[in-house]
Amino acid sequence: MGMRAAFLMVGDTDVLTGGYIFNFRMAEALREAGHRVDVLHYRTLPPEVRDRPLARARYVARELQRVRPDLLIVSKSYKVMLPLVLTRRLPPAPLLYLVHHLEWRDRGLSRGPLPRRLAVRGMLRRADAVWANSLSTAGDLEALGVPPKRVTVIPPGFERPGEPLPRRGGRSGPPRVLTVGAVCPRKAQIQLVRACAGLGDMDFRLAIVGGEADPDYAAELDREVAGLGLSDRVSRTGHLERKDLYREYARADMLAQASSWEGYGIALAEAMWMGLPVVATTGGATPEVVGDSGAGILVEPGDVKAMSSALRRLVGHPGERLAMGRAARSRAESLPGWEESGRRFTELAERTAEVNV
Repeated sequence: MGMRAAFLMVGDTDVLTGGYIFNFRMAEALREAGHRVDVLHYRTLPPEVRDRPLARARYVARELQRVRPDLLIVSKSYKVMLPLVLTRRLPPAPLLYLVHHLEWRDRGLSRGPLPRRLAVRGMLRRADAVWANSLSTAGDLEALGVPPKRVTVIPPGFERPGEPLPRRGGRSGPPRVLTVGAVCPRKAQIQLVRACAGLGDMDFRLAIVGGEADPDYAAELDREVAGLGLSDRVSRTGHLERKDLYREYARADMLAQASSWEGYGIALAEAMWMGLPVVATTGGATPEVVGDSGAGILVEPGDVKAMSSALRRLVGHPGERLAMGRAARSRAESLPGWEESGRRFTELAERTAEVNV
């Protein structure tokens, strides 16, 4: 007999980042394994409570009492979890916490404010098990004080289209640089634009794909593009569905990510599968994903000059781009797909709930 799980992933917005893609994929993997999964997410909440923290917490508490899950799975949702913990309204079920990255990494901090760290550590140490997406994230958890024996690392999967790789040799027109990720300070698109400005008279096109997780930062990004005189070479598409995103991968010649930190980096794996060489930073788990097989060039986060130099190298040398692209595809073939990630996550959830299936 399968278990009934409640999957709580209530953030402040409905931006579908890679973390949420993983969450929804894992909910589906649990269902395919015969378990019933009730998902509580921003989009499933009544509109009148979505942006009211206390009303939102009360609604979630009522839903959890109604569902009475055998396992509670929580991804972030700190603003909901804290009042539930303080008022003792959590259901008496095993708790599996998912950590894609610690939230202060969004603000470029290696250590969050002490009250926040204590609150997050307290919630994570209540968990029966903690999932992490990378060794890098697991290291952050250990530094926070989460017992390592409770942490299981399972990398996310990614879509692996079976079509032949695009023929990039002999293409006409300027090299196309692609960056993928929610537009926000942690993804550092402004620094990438500044690195591109350092290419001077070299011809290129930069496509920025991702929803506006931080509208103020997105407006600043647009001003930076205009101020640097790059409006004719830089474009923003907003969020794209996977089919359209893979079309962008096929059109591109390289992927560039200037992130200050990556908990994992699904876009990196997707791009490498599509044969794109990578220019990225060493922040977080990116070196774990890219590996050391010549799939790209990694620079320190915030080093605009070094990123500009790496971009110049690939923009100016198509043969090197193609060789790195082949290495990138080979590396991506060694990374887990969604089926493997779903199987391993289901096993973790079943162990945590102590369900025999």
